[in-house]
Amino acid sequence: MKKIAILILVAFMLIARENTVRFEIPRISIAPKIDGKIDEVYKSFLKLEKFQQVEPKYQAEPTQKTEFYIAYDSKNLYIAFKAYDTDPSKIRASITRREDFMNDDIVGILLDPFLSRVRAFLFMMNPYGIQADGIHDDSAYMKQEDFSWDALWYSRGKLYPWGYFVEARIPFKSLRFPSGGNIHRWGFHSFRIIRRNSEIDSVVPINRKVRGMVHQEGEIVIRGDIKPGLHLEMIPTLTGLRNDEQSFKPEFGFSFKNSITSDITLDLTYNPDFSQIESDAGQIDINQRYALYYEEKRPFFLEASEIFKTPIQIFYSRRIAKPEFGAKVTGRYGRSAFGFISAYDTASFESLWNVTAGGEDRAYVNIGRFKYEVWKGSYLGLTFTDKRWGDGNYNSVGGIDGYLRKKNFVFAFQGVLSRTSREEIKEGNAFEGNFSYGGEHFNFMIGSKLISPEFDAQEGFIKRTDMRSYYSWLGYTFYPEKKFFIQGGPSVFLNYITDWNGNKTDHSARFSFRIRTAGNSFFSLFYSNSYEKYNERDFTKSKIGLFFNSSPTKYMAFGGGVFLGDGIYYSNDPYLGFDRAGHLFATFFPTKRLAIESSYVFDYFYKTMGGDLVYKMNIFRNKLIYLFSREFSLRAIWEYNDYYKNHYGSLLVAYEYSPGTVFYLGTSSNFYRENGSWDSSNFTVFVKFSYLFRI
Repeated sequence: MKKIAILILVAFMLIARENTVRFEIPRISIAPKIDGKIDEVYKSFLKLEKFQQVEPKYQAEPTQKTEFYIAYDSKNLYIAFKAYDTDPSKIRASITRREDFMNDDIVGILLDPFLSRVRAFLFMMNPYGIQADGIHDDSAYMKQEDFSWDALWYSRGKLYPWGYFVEARIPFKSLRFPSGGNIHRWGFHSFRIIRRNSEIDSVVPINRKVRGMVHQEGEIVIRGDIKPGLHLEMIPTLTGLRNDEQSFKPEFGFSFKNSITSDITLDLTYNPDFSQIESDAGQIDINQRYALYYEEKRPFFLEASEIFKTPIQIFYSRRIAKPEFGAKVTGRYGRSAFGFISAYDTASFESLWNVTAGGEDRAYVNIGRFKYEVWKGSYLGLTFTDKRWGDGNYNSVGGIDGYLRKKNFVFAFQGVLSRTSREEIKEGNAFEGNFSYGGEHFNFMIGSKLISPEFDAQEGFIKRTDMRSYYSWLGYTFYPEKKFFIQGGPSVFLNYITDWNGNKTDHSARFSFRIRTAGNSFFSLFYSNSYEKYNERDFTKSKIGLFFNSSPTKYMAFGGGVFLGDGIYYSNDPYLGFDRAGHLFATFFPTKRLAIESSYVFDYFYKTMGGDLVYKMNIFRNKLIYLFSREFSLRAIWEYNDYYKNHYGSLLVAYEYSPGTVFYLGTSSNFYRENGSWDSSNFTVFVKFSYLFRI
């Protein structure tokens, strides 16, 4: 095995790197005013206008002309887009909350200050200059764009008879980049999305024969003394809550951020506000074999969260339920990146089933992560988690992982060990490794995931232990570039699972065919056949389903998935029944300031197909958002779960000046009908005010 690993490593090292497009940007002495108006100063900017289609017509001329402008001074990077349109009435633009405009036309850039060729900062704007920012990660298994990262920057946009104009100022102190020297080379992409045409245009050529977007980045060259800045941020927070169980009592919290060096940042927080302004959307929580996954929404854990992600999720931040205080250090040094989180959790829990309820234990939690860039686009990493609670109880997990890439080939792996002391000491291990190829037409992955019975990650999200899983995926993509078939093709996924002793517990085969069409539409039809052993009984299942997503007009977007087929009723006396389930959503934009989001989640389980109904659950959720201005909004939510006969309502008035400076005033309650009359429970009024001081 060592010889094979060495041969793979050498083979990767011998594959040549792609050529890079490089632009040198000018330094300006007069800065533009960020107001959406076109200033004369843009004549001194670098102007790029040779955009090229990425989709739907690969490497074709764009359907609309775009001009991109970029320059800098000692403190800021400036960008602007002149987006021409031959039919301005079809431009999709809304005045909405930050990061809530994915049905709109978009312009934006990717910045990779460390030339990692894996991850990059993402800055996007709609035609009114409404912002979205995040991290684009080529190494991510599923979701490559993570919008949990927020930066403080400034943008405005305006519609014109010829199209729209958007400009932005990005302070260098909002970014991390290597300090020192007078020449700075950053990875770079600039792009425009025209929704009605399903069109993506890029100023840096993107070759679909090459895997990854960041990996194909161009470069901008900045000459001169620029610094990320040793800035200090303080966010005092006032929160208050009143409900059926407690009277209104204001609580003060404090968050502190300081740049120890230009590349290393310290975050401290005391009595942090980890309340979620919007509750978790309802999920089907009956007849589930494994615990449900809930997204993280709390700012302290969201920032720099990408550094803690690993193939086996041994850190799941929602398992730190209610910290009294926390500290975090993140940064880079040369070719290394690292992160460390320490928190005192006052409501720790041991079971994933308690994510939304929390627990009763008090625990000290420490999470550490270290990554080293072995070559551009590839890294090796170390991760550990440690939890201490009760009278000498502890859970420690640690291991090594890697992402080794050359051209279109990737070898990714992670191996971890766990040690848990709770009445007795238990030790376990887990490993996941896969080898994959991603090209223009042909894609495949082959790998395995092994988790021993005694493996325990108290701060992670591990659905299942005592397993040896072997999987493969094979797909092919056609590019007809026709109106009703832009791209798509078939794929097959195979999986075979045994317990730790080699006894077969599961196997499955899933066949699917996906199609992308004009009008921002996507469809995927699948059929699966599988075997599952549960409670010492054997079950063979088959299922068909359809996923779809579309935004055919600027007034509406919709999508979801529906599934029909065999399902297991999980109990002490399990049996094979018939399951009809799915989720649907639709968003309506009656005006540029109003959005109405509706969703429907359902699950109907029958003894047999066409037989008696065992249970049903329908969850209806509606959310209305109205923007009085870019910062000031009103949000109302109503959700109904017919299984629990529970209505949930929430009303929120929000003023969001910038990330960190916000004011929220809201109320929420559960409603139910009993003995012919309506009653309510858990009626809550809450308020939050925080202000960002930045030095």
